[in-house]
Amino acid sequence: MSSNQVVEKNAGRGMSDKQKKMISCQSNYKIFESAKPFTQLEQEIAELGKQYQQLAKQKLNQEQNSLNSRLKEGIQLLEAIAGSINALAADLEAEIVKFKEVAVEVNKDYHLLQQPRHYKETSLDEAKKHKCKTLNIWEVHNPAVPSIVRRGAKFILTTKTVNLFNSEQEVYTAMRAEAAQKRREALENWLTEQHKSVI
Repeated sequence: MSSNQVVEKNAGRGMSDKQKKMISCQSNYKIFESAKPFTQLEQEIAELGKQYQQLAKQKLNQEQNSLNSRLKEGIQLLEAIAGSINALAADLEAEIVKFKEVAVEVNKDYHLLQQPRHYKETSLDEAKKHKCKTLNIWEVHNPAVPSIVRRGAKFILTTKTVNLFNSEQEVYTAMRAEAAQKRREALENWLTEQHKSVI
């Protein structure tokens, strides 16, 4: 028991009930008055809590907006770079096709230079009959160019095969037709020579 309580207890021994009630009311009032600052402090703390939540929400919104803005700019930059790469790849593909066309023509001369001297006047097909193995001046090993494709939000860096074989078939057909023409001419020349020797 505290000293205040002892004093109140001792003081209350000679008092009437009315006085005791009055003292009790005064004590309760003092307790109520002393509790007011705590209530006000609680209200201030609650208000500060609300303000903190609002500030945190604003900061989160700002960060989200900043992220969205950076993402949008990044995607625009990726689209521009992808467009540039694909344009360069298209130019590169055209150069590869051009390289192949020149290589096919140069390869004919390269084959002719590899034949023995007495076959130089004959066609490539004649040389093949006499087992003249010739080397090629060029080879194809999976020709491809870079390519960036978009699927949804994703950018995919991949490769695009350069199709040389359809046009290669056309060149091969043209070469066979040219070789057949040369064979016909050679046969005609031979028949003419044979005819002259018989006469």
